[in-house]
Amino acid sequence: MAFVCVLLAVLMFVLGCVDQHALWRFLDSWRYSDPDANEPSGAAFVVQRLGLFGAAGCFVYGAVVLSDMPERPEDSSESSHVSSSSSLSVFDEDAVREGLSWADFGGQPGSVGAGGQVSGSRTFSV
Repeated sequence: MAFVCVLLAVLMFVLGCVDQHALWRFLDSWRYSDPDANEPSGAAFVVQRLGLFGAAGCFVYGAVVLSDMPERPEDSSESSHVSSSSSLSVFDEDAVREGLSWADFGGQPGSVGAGGQVSGSRTFSV
């Protein structure tokens, strides 16, 4: 993926280096019946050039960030997925708003949640 970001950065940089007037003539002038009357100003071409250089810089930054990311682990039985015997600590806000008690859920307040900490949250086994 970093390679794609580098390619896009090179493309944006090259488009930024090209004459913006010629680029507009090639890409956008066909839309108008009188292209000379609808030609953008010099300031618009400068802003377009700066935008292309800015986009190239963002793609380079994205390539650097993506190259520093670790590879995604392969799917295996020992991966970091939640196993069937793990427990999740969940705080049910809707039940609190409705005034339901812990007995309605078969649990007790202050049950031990994930990490062994006692809290007012509900512990479910998956």
